[in-house]
Amino acid sequence: MRYRERLDGRRPARSLIRVTDTQAPLPLQPTLTRRSLAALVIGLFLITVAGCSSSESSESSSTSSAEASSAPTTNPTTTTGPSVPSGAYREVEFNAQDGAMRSGRLFGEGAVAVVLSHMGRPGDTQDDWAPFAAELAGHGYQVLTYERRSALSEVWLDVLGAAAYLRDNGAERVVAGGASIGAMASLYAAEQPTSNLDGVIWLAGIVQGRYTFQQADVAAVGCPMLLMSGDRDRYGAADDARQLHEWVTAPKQLLIVDSDLHGTDILHEGGPNATELTSAMLSFIDQVAAESSTC
Repeated sequence: MRYRERLDGRRPARSLIRVTDTQAPLPLQPTLTRRSLAALVIGLFLITVAGCSSSESSESSSTSSAEASSAPTTNPTTTTGPSVPSGAYREVEFNAQDGAMRSGRLFGEGAVAVVLSHMGRPGDTQDDWAPFAAELAGHGYQVLTYERRSALSEVWLDVLGAAAYLRDNGAERVVAGGASIGAMASLYAAEQPTSNLDGVIWLAGIVQGRYTFQQADVAAVGCPMLLMSGDRDRYGAADDARQLHEWVTAPKQLLIVDSDLHGTDILHEGGPNATELTSAMLSFIDQVAAESSTC
């Protein structure tokens, strides 16, 4: 594990009638003339139609090829992550801090629990965290994913409600983690005086966005933080992770991986970057489980 600051036309052959000097040309019968003319006309017609058809087909093919080559190629803004068996979790409901009802999935059980909040783009759901949640459950942790509210600036209320639900379900320590808006909501929740959180996982959040973070507020958070991003994140999340790393005074870790994807899209892609992120998160949670430091 490393931590670093890191698209030939053919004319029909003419039939030549050769007349020799020793033989006079035979007189042509009127019927033969009409048939010959008719055959000639029909032949020319068929050749013309075939030529036009070939030309149109060629032109159509060229047009389709040109349209295909000029069509813009776009990368999807979201990716579909791998699913997990429904038996790996149970459906639950909990109240956000403001009383709003949220639906979620509870994975595993244990005295150390993790809230995982998903990103804020259309199509992002709690499914994005499901494989990692199942992995954490296999390591003896209790994990809650959920469907956040549509008002992104209020998702922190969902985070605190999820943390309270986990404590009511036997958790003694709770880590708030998320990607993009989920990361921002997790840190904002940790800034609240009564959050009672024990750690923050920040994946590709933004310092100035739906939530505005100030150095003094971040420095006042006393629990450990894991700050991560792809180095070419389109929203500038790598620079913001580095900025937060400078502001945080509590134990902190910074991980910037070689990727232009955003948040949990890196996990869905798989490969070394996904492995590095999941390993870092698991190690961080292990650390929180072994130490006591409340936000």
